[in-house]
Amino acid sequence: MELHQNVLHKYDFSFRTPYDSDTGEQDIAMMEMNRTSDGLQLTFNGRQTLAEAEQTRESLMAALSMDDVRAILLDCTSIDELDISFLQLLLATRKTGQARGIAVSLTAPATDALADTLARAGLARPGDGGKGWFDSFWAGGQG
Repeated sequence: MELHQNVLHKYDFSFRTPYDSDTGEQDIAMMEMNRTSDGLQLTFNGRQTLAEAEQTRESLMAALSMDDVRAILLDCTSIDELDISFLQLLLATRKTGQARGIAVSLTAPATDALADTLARAGLARPGDGGKGWFDSFWAGGQG
């Protein structure tokens, strides 16, 4: 995949999740990849659970493998549902990015579904007004 510096490229990775027998519907999880001046912004929408983990991992690895990427911004503000598998993918992305000299950070402090899942996973103190992150990464800091 060749990217040119002066042209904004947008990649839309959408994939279907397994049939939900409770609702009778098939959810769609999406990740959108947009070029920034020094890297990429990945915007996650919809559902990010174990059912979507393999496709999400592949997309994250593709972003980390691009030659000229020095920063990856992760926008998790539009996720409706997630579980700990998504947290693991974000932490692995941050660690891999550090090893490759790529700054990985959230576009905004964790809120809503992401903040709730962090608290349930023991990675944040619940109800602490944004001051309860045990790691500055979740407050929008770099990793």
